[in-house]
Amino acid sequence: MTATSAGLGQLGHCALQKTTLPFGTSCTAIKCRLCQVSVHIMASQRVSVSSELPLQIIQHVCVWYSMRLGHTQTQTFENMQTVFKDDAYSWTTVFRLYQEFQSGHRTVGDKNRSGHPVTVRKPDKIKECETLVLKDKCSGIAKLSKNLGISYGTTFRILHKDLFMKKHASKLIPHDLTPRQRHQRVQFCMDFLDSYRNRQGLNYLLTTDEAWFYLMEPRSRLGNLQWLRKEEDRDQVPRHPQSCKKVLLIPFFDHNGLIHWEYFIDQTVTKEMFLPLLECMRESLEVRRLWVMTKKDAPVFKIHMDNVPAHRSYLVRDGLARMNWPKLKQPPYSPDLSPADFFLFPLLKKALQGRHFPTVKILMLTLDRELGNITHARWRHCFQDWVRRCQRCILFKGTYFEGMTHPPPD
Repeated sequence: MTATSAGLGQLGHCALQKTTLPFGTSCTAIKCRLCQVSVHIMASQRVSVSSELPLQIIQHVCVWYSMRLGHTQTQTFENMQTVFKDDAYSWTTVFRLYQEFQSGHRTVGDKNRSGHPVTVRKPDKIKECETLVLKDKCSGIAKLSKNLGISYGTTFRILHKDLFMKKHASKLIPHDLTPRQRHQRVQFCMDFLDSYRNRQGLNYLLTTDEAWFYLMEPRSRLGNLQWLRKEEDRDQVPRHPQSCKKVLLIPFFDHNGLIHWEYFIDQTVTKEMFLPLLECMRESLEVRRLWVMTKKDAPVFKIHMDNVPAHRSYLVRDGLARMNWPKLKQPPYSPDLSPADFFLFPLLKKALQGRHFPTVKILMLTLDRELGNITHARWRHCFQDWVRRCQRCILFKGTYFEGMTHPPPD
């Protein structure tokens, strides 16, 4: 069967014999897998033909061949729908190819398009982008795009897909630690891990701290983000007013849960106030942890406190000595090593964000409810996290480690 006697509807996915077509060669044979028809194609330039052609090239050839046979665009489109089914060109594409072939276009590939070449993401351009970013890590994509001479979108793809970079804000830390303060943090963590490495040691460790809670607790900046239409105005959220009433919460807890907590309205922590609080906490401990207090050969309780003046006063230290409770001293500027600061207080403040309380009593009742909602497993997880944080602090040589993945160099 010759090519001129074969209809386009008989053409399918074809495999070409591997050959080279010089300019002026009359034809080459394309063997159709469906009907084994030889299709003669004029060659206008030197083309290397592989044994497996892309479907796009095959359909271009079929449209060109159908045009040479004198078929209309509609006939060609219907035949290609029969053969290629869902992969066939649309009628618009078939019509466009007809117009191009009739106007003298004799290649089966796509035309070169205007604009930036698709090969702009080359290794040298990626290296140049990386050099600019390392020179100024605060550079914006618009500035990098202008310096590189490429589009904004291409610069974005180089940064994210080739260099695997994302832009993050710097993390605020409580203090610029001195070498002595870093050494104190490491020493605290080593002592803590040596004494409380096992679960038995955690049974005899208490911790306490204090925090203010306001009648009006505004949301954080991220918590205030809202979806708004173009014509809508964003809400106005006030800060803490100077005259807003507040409540001071002082909790005592261990890895089994709360032991004792008290509220103080518009009153700061003093040594005269804190010492009776320790006596009340000891009474609560004898009730809530009786199985620990009465255990034979039980170790001595230790209490972990921060370095506020009331905790460091002679009156409080003498009271702890009478109770035979050694104090576990908190290193300076280390909220990341205090369970109340990295677990309890953020949890409570998040639950109160965006809420306004008419009276102090309602605020205290709400805090009681939120404290009661903390499960036994979460208290234990808090102390396990405390152990992991101490291990990371030693690994990071006393520097702040939250949000960090690589220890500082030696």
